[in-house]
Amino acid sequence: MELALRNEDTKESTGQAMDAYRVVNIFNEYRPQFADFMTLRLDVKNLFDETYADRATYGQDFSTVVPLYESGRSFILSTRLQF
Repeated sequence: MELALRNEDTKESTGQAMDAYRVVNIFNEYRPQFADFMTLRLDVKNLFDETYADRATYGQDFSTVVPLYESGRSFILSTRLQF
């Protein structure tokens, strides 16, 4: 889970506070018994589909700049083979 609290310190310099956000990512891995060299993984990024701009994104603390928001809920299915 990524948690960012509301930041009021930016109000003095920019006139705008940074909003709080909570992002939950989950995953599950499965390693079949018949193929111990293989791993299957399912990721769910941004489980609750939160609209937010990461704190490292430039401009979110300025009222004249439109922040670049992170992507919404994403599902990723991957396979890993080890030789």
